[in-house]
Parts: sequence; C-alpha cells; structure tokens
Amino acid sequence: GERDRERERDRERDRERDRERDRERDRERDRERDRERDRERDRERDRERDRERDRERDRERDRERDRERDRERDRERDRERDRERERERQRERERERQRETERETERETERERERETNDYREGFLKKYFLALSLSFTFVSHCACFLRYTFAFI
Repeated sequence: GERDRERERDRERDRERDRERDRERDRERDRERDRERDRERDRERDRERDRERDRERDRERDRERDRERDRERDRERDRERDRERERERQRERERERQRETERETERETERERERETNDYREGFLKKYFLALSLSFTFVSHCACFLRYTFAFI
C-alpha cells in the first residue's frame, strides 16, 4: 500500500509537472502569438505610414504639377499679351504711317495748290505788266504823235 501511494504521488507529481510544463508551453505560445500580433501590428502601422507617405508624395507631386501648369498658363497668357501688345504697336505704327502718308499727300496737294495759285498770279501779273507796258507804249506813241502833230501845226 505504501509503495502504491508513493507511486500514485509520483504519478500525481509527474502529471502536475506535465500540466505545469503544458501551461508554461501555452504561456510561451501565447507570448509568441502576442509578439507575432505586435510585429504584424507594427508592419501594418509601417505599411499605413508608407501609404500615407506615398499619398502625401502624390499630393505634393499633384500640387507641383498644378503649380507648373499654372506657371505655364501664366507664361502663355504673358506671351499672348505680349503678342497682342506687339500687334497693337504694329497697328499703331501702321496708323501713324497712314497719317504721315495723308499729311504728306495734304502737303503735296497744298504745294500743288500754291504752285497753281503762283502760276495763276504769275500769269496774271505777266498779262497785267504786258497790258501796262502796252498802255505806256500806246500813251508814249500818242504823246509823240501829238507833239509832232502840234509841232507840225
């Protein structure tokens, strides 16, 4: 009986030791599972951080692209404004040339009128002086005629 009880106690101790070893193994397995869960959570956090960083990089790239597009649009608007100013200057130069041509035409017309007026005056004066000259000649001849006529009488 005593040995049976001793063996029973040994078996009970062995079972208790086995249960303790099983509990320790379970706790170790739980700790490993917890560490694995923590590592997975860390990896997920890292992936989320990477995705957020990628999204931020994409947003920054989009903003840069928008700024570049805006700058290009501004440059194009500036070029168009410059072209419009150049066209306006060209039109103004053309209008100025046209006005200059019109003024030159007016001056030429005025000179032509002056020449015509001068020619008319010149012609009139020539005729006037010719008539005057003829009148003096006539008067002179008349005077000679009268002097000789009276001298004869």
